[in-house]
Amino acid sequence: LGDYAVQFIEQNRDRPFLLNFWLYNPHAPFDGEPEAVAAARERAEMGMYQKSAIMAAMMKTIDDNVGKVIDVLEREGLWENTLVILTSDNGGNMYNRPEGVNPTDNHPLRAGKGNSYEGGVRVPLIAAWPGVIEPGSYSDAVSISYDWFPTFLEIAGLPEPEGWTLDGKSLMPALRGEAFERGPVFSSFPHTVLATGNFANVWVRDGKWKLLRFFNQGPNQTDEFELYDLSRDVGEQFNRVHEYPEVAERLKGILARQLADEDALLPLKNPDYDPDFAQAGFRMIDGAVLVGGPNQSQAQFTARSHRVTLRYDLATRGHPGDALAFSVVSNSAISVTAGIGETPVFGPPVRITPDLNPQEIRLPLGRRVESGELTVVFDLEQPGRTVISNPRMIDGDIDTYIPPVLVEGTPRFSFEANAESASGDWFPENQIAEIEVVDGQLFLTSSGNDPFLVSSKKHFMANQVSEVIVRMRSEKGGEAQLFWAEGGQGFARERQVTVPVAGTGNIETLRFQLSDHPAWNNQRIERLRFDPIDQANTRMVIESIEARPAGR
Repeated sequence: LGDYAVQFIEQNRDRPFLLNFWLYNPHAPFDGEPEAVAAARERAEMGMYQKSAIMAAMMKTIDDNVGKVIDVLEREGLWENTLVILTSDNGGNMYNRPEGVNPTDNHPLRAGKGNSYEGGVRVPLIAAWPGVIEPGSYSDAVSISYDWFPTFLEIAGLPEPEGWTLDGKSLMPALRGEAFERGPVFSSFPHTVLATGNFANVWVRDGKWKLLRFFNQGPNQTDEFELYDLSRDVGEQFNRVHEYPEVAERLKGILARQLADEDALLPLKNPDYDPDFAQAGFRMIDGAVLVGGPNQSQAQFTARSHRVTLRYDLATRGHPGDALAFSVVSNSAISVTAGIGETPVFGPPVRITPDLNPQEIRLPLGRRVESGELTVVFDLEQPGRTVISNPRMIDGDIDTYIPPVLVEGTPRFSFEANAESASGDWFPENQIAEIEVVDGQLFLTSSGNDPFLVSSKKHFMANQVSEVIVRMRSEKGGEAQLFWAEGGQGFARERQVTVPVAGTGNIETLRFQLSDHPAWNNQRIERLRFDPIDQANTRMVIESIEARPAGR
């Protein structure tokens, strides 16, 4: 991209041009030049906040290629007549974990990319324009990305398009070092994101004050508000909404008028809201929300605070014991502790490494219990996601959990019920799929566009399997997908195969040719995910899911 940018400038040096130079770095997948990674390793390991040598290497690539652009502008005599802007679309990523650490850290700002706190929305803005912008100058003017369009119109001497309503304001006064009062800026992020700890919200900033409106997060799905004075609290640690009610009400009115003016689409209340909703025996008490719909084997939560409290019903598995055990995967949790009842005496905390790899946790309770609830508290280093799998009680040395096994050769999948799943080796992980097993066949009814089944109990080596064959009937046509995951990874597009579904109502044979895929290597496959159709309100019958050995 850097070379193409240089070529574009050389070819257009004699006429005005606009170059959008949008680098792929520092976005995932995280992969730096090996020499640059090695050079940054020592400093990264010594860092208090910035600990990723890979991210340092990726930033060096950005620097090198921005340097190419600056060099060609100077070489072609264009530097004195060019406005150069360096900015970003969001704050640093704090939810992926290359090499087990955050790619970056936005300290002292709160949270990061995919979140509406300052760590997610406050970004670099550096501009150079000889003769217009004073070198080395600084402006504390508040701006937002949609200000650039009217700025470019003013620079080019063009009028605003007729009949358009522009949300932005020209930044030319600020660029020239003049007084610039931007007025309120608005942003909308109206959905909850598991990975980043973002709760559906909109916000407004006016001067030093920032007000966030979180939808349906209070008791009985009322909205919650947070107010921060960014001149004193850039880390957004102290909610002033009750301390400054007049400021909060003024900003609430400004925000409400903006949403009405733009006819914004906002989250609706859930008509099936259940304050006692539970996943795998866990009920949320404070600090997070359970996400992903009903699930008997797994609880998932996204948190925006540094402490999350849940209750676990001992009747879920029906086994007494003196310790609570489960598997946990997290990009944010650093410890967990548990105690008996609502006002428990807690046992010692157990450490969690937030590297998105599964860890087996065992929480001693101090005595044997047969019924009631446990209070479970997670401490987190940042907002983010946590997945709890296979919770159960351990009685002395007796553990009822049957861990996944590495199958020698080709795995065999069935729909025969077992102690952990009524549907055998495959079970739904989202709420839009209802399943029933009859005479060894799995009947699936989907109410949404993306029903899927997951198999995680039988691990196998990829080089032992060449394809997976599914025999099924569907009332609708579309596409079916097979995903795979290894080493604690999530499911991703780069690890999937897609085949068409005719949807004639007759038996179809779907063949997922895995050995032809470049990502199907000699790795341990820990989970398969089968998405039978990308259509809503569909009924399907799956007769069999069969793995074929390599060489056949």
